[in-house]
Amino acid sequence: MGKVLQDIIGADLMKEVCNHLGGERVYIPTRPFDENRNDKIERVFVSGVRSGATCMSAYEIAANHVQLSVSRVRQIVAANR
Repeated sequence: MGKVLQDIIGADLMKEVCNHLGGERVYIPTRPFDENRNDKIERVFVSGVRSGATCMSAYEIAANHVQLSVSRVRQIVAANR
């Protein structure tokens, strides 16, 4: 993994990463973070509830829309309220 990462980011950035994070476990998401993701989740959730879906169904719809777990979507919706 280290060699692949160095090939992607270059030797200088690799040194910096090692200086800051060497020895740590680092989670690397499978796709870049969408800055509008939480707003999208909120809109899809509210839209689902307004159209007559139960809260649980609205959470499931929003979770499927952004490919997250229902639990994570519930956390995001709660934090936005």
